[in-house]
Amino acid sequence: MHQQEQPEGCSLFMICGFMHGLAASRRAGIRSCYDYPVKGSLQGRVRQMEQMEWEYIIAIAEEKSISRAAKRLYISQPALSKYLREREQKIGGALFVRARGEVIPTPLGKVYLKYAAEMKRLSEECSREMQKVIDSDLRKTILIGIPASRVTMCTSLLVQLESMNPGCTFRIVTDHSAEILRKAEAHEVDLAVINSTSRGILLIREVCGLYLSPKIEQRLSLAKGQPVTIRMLQEEQFILSNTENIAGIIANRAFRREKIQPRKVTVVDNTQLALDMASAMGCAAFIMKNYREDDHFHPLEPALYNDLRLWKISPLEGIRLKGIRF
Repeated sequence: MHQQEQPEGCSLFMICGFMHGLAASRRAGIRSCYDYPVKGSLQGRVRQMEQMEWEYIIAIAEEKSISRAAKRLYISQPALSKYLREREQKIGGALFVRARGEVIPTPLGKVYLKYAAEMKRLSEECSREMQKVIDSDLRKTILIGIPASRVTMCTSLLVQLESMNPGCTFRIVTDHSAEILRKAEAHEVDLAVINSTSRGILLIREVCGLYLSPKIEQRLSLAKGQPVTIRMLQEEQFILSNTENIAGIIANRAFRREKIQPRKVTVVDNTQLALDMASAMGCAAFIMKNYREDDHFHPLEPALYNDLRLWKISPLEGIRLKGIRF
């Protein structure tokens, strides 16, 4: 469309940044977001539009008035008119015309408005997504897998991790021991407390033993904390944990070592349930010393141990683990 001279009050809206427009804008008292000259085709110049300019054209279209748009943008109407007139001269086509006392978009302006609104939306979305990344980098969330039976034991571990890594949040994922190991091997957690002889930082070497009910202790004349052998207990009844639990794994290891088939009452899913049932029914149950050390804990002889380790699965740049104590 051929450019026609128009009065200041109904200047054509023009948004395209390049250096000689910057000087005019500054003289007019309008802050510009251009820092360098833009050369080349109309397509190239349009790509340089920034959010403030999109807001200018959208404001004009929505207010249907230069003066009302200037008020909304907190700039003077003459300054906005001059700024817009200079921009229209550079693009070479009218974006707005005056009709029935209003400023309305031309066909070119309608295309411009369509993409200005979309670019503004994308710009705002981009800003939100980048802020999420920045916030995530400032405070990383670390998933740490801990067997359900060890959660209470790991309180001091979590306190140390958070103290050593103040920029991180540690979120606990709990399950039985075998599932935590699977999650670690599948990289579904960043850190994991596992039972292992080699992988990870050694937290503690646990003494393996048994909870014996007072009835069993009395029957065998056992003193407090007296070591026991599997053969001493081969006539006793056991509440066993399944082999996905460390207590169940230790029990299997102990019975295989002595080639004894246990007299089991039942097999349960977790250590705490095994302890509760053993206490109520006058039976024995396998536990780690650190899980429940009281008058009814008896270490195994020959000794059996379990290494509890903190395994770092993900790279976790900048995360401090050295010096962790259990």
